[in-house]
Amino acid sequence: MSFGLGISLASVASRAAAILTPFDYYVDPVNGSALNSGRTPGAAKAAWGDVPVEAGMRIGFVRGETLYSNMLRESLLLTANVHIGAYGAGYRPIVARSVRHTSGWANSSGTVYAKDIGYAAQNVFVLSGGDTVTKLIVNTSTPTTPGAGGFGVSGTSVYIDVGADPAGMLIEIPASGTDDNIQFNTGSDYSVVEGIASWFGPNNGFEATGGSVGVEVSMCDLSYNSNDGFGAHGTASIARIEDCVVRRNGGARTLSGGRGDGISFHDYTTGFIRRCDIRDNEKSGISNQSSASVDTDRCFLRNNAQELFILSITNQVGGTHNFTSNVIYVPGADDLAGYALQVGNVGIATPENRPTVNVFNNTFYGSAIISSRSAIRSLTGNVTSRNNIITGFSRGHDYRSSDTTATLDNDHDCLYNCTTPYFNNGTAGVTAGAHDVAANPLFVSAGTDFRLQSGSPCVTAGVAVEGVTADKDGKPFASPPSIGAYQFAA
Repeated sequence: MSFGLGISLASVASRAAAILTPFDYYVDPVNGSALNSGRTPGAAKAAWGDVPVEAGMRIGFVRGETLYSNMLRESLLLTANVHIGAYGAGYRPIVARSVRHTSGWANSSGTVYAKDIGYAAQNVFVLSGGDTVTKLIVNTSTPTTPGAGGFGVSGTSVYIDVGADPAGMLIEIPASGTDDNIQFNTGSDYSVVEGIASWFGPNNGFEATGGSVGVEVSMCDLSYNSNDGFGAHGTASIARIEDCVVRRNGGARTLSGGRGDGISFHDYTTGFIRRCDIRDNEKSGISNQSSASVDTDRCFLRNNAQELFILSITNQVGGTHNFTSNVIYVPGADDLAGYALQVGNVGIATPENRPTVNVFNNTFYGSAIISSRSAIRSLTGNVTSRNNIITGFSRGHDYRSSDTTATLDNDHDCLYNCTTPYFNNGTAGVTAGAHDVAANPLFVSAGTDFRLQSGSPCVTAGVAVEGVTADKDGKPFASPPSIGAYQFAA
């Protein structure tokens, strides 16, 4: 599927397939050496900085025997077309511009321990046995007594309360500064990074900037970074993030969100987000702002401070956003989101700067009805909604625009178990679509499996939408299609 960004799935696949072993250079931070040739796994370089990077190179990072055994503690600034992947057996290699602390903690009081690290920490993580990473919760009001499972910062000292003496524990603190773990910059056009993890970054896990074109992040784990998991900023175009896990990125979550999104496209960027698992990020799961234009397809979003946020800016031409075949799961009262998807504008809305948002064949599920929580909130913009299941919200379609030229065109949706399925606050702009369904969609298992049972009123109740051909599982939609993210299959 390709809407309007000038790139096809076939061309994306051909570039992704270009990552092949053998690599031109191998990097092993545990067993490698700067003096090695780097040309074979047995003679690997020790660091990215040891590799004489040239355009067209394929560079491999070694996988680890344990989750944390092979961590490359440096920033990767890409200024040439390269292909980065992983080799060997085991866990994904982790790029992490962070510092590990296993000693030097002094008891402050009770179970609180402190250490002067020389700069203000943004996040603190405790690594325990198996695959568990615990993100400590920041306490800004009483930082020297952060409380169980928390941390505080006073000057350059970090105070943590992990319930015991942290001596010998693996504690990761992002390094000082604002470097990205991995940055695509000018000259990195059509670079690909595949099959690695980017964790614990002091800024973004990945960033596409500098006018880079066609960069791709595929099958990666983007977690625990202090700002965005993936950010496309400036004039980066047709950036692609596919088949990735994006979780626990950003600073402290507050009622107004927090610092850092799972994935962000800002400024004048364009791109694709496909088949990603995006959850537990401290601000938006996905944030598309200014004149960005982004297609989001077959993703799963859950428990982000706000799931999907689209914002245009005064005096900038609004972008086009296609949101198709996704599942958006907003859990109960512990989640702070006031909506699953919001379309808004900063400043005075004009026809030129409003975003165009197409919302087709998605499933919006709220596990508990929370006062004023909306599924699709339209503040301003041109929104078209077709074939969506919306269930478990205080407000289903929430139209609250005072902009009389903004539009919400909705039909063939299923709205069920919503306190006010069609809510208007301001200019009246939303009513039930002529072909809407108001019955239980009959999920296989509400909350865990959003496929449709036999007898669901959503089967064959949709309408064909140009460009939308596959459901969340990649199966073709029938004619007419089912409503929701999944095509019913007998």
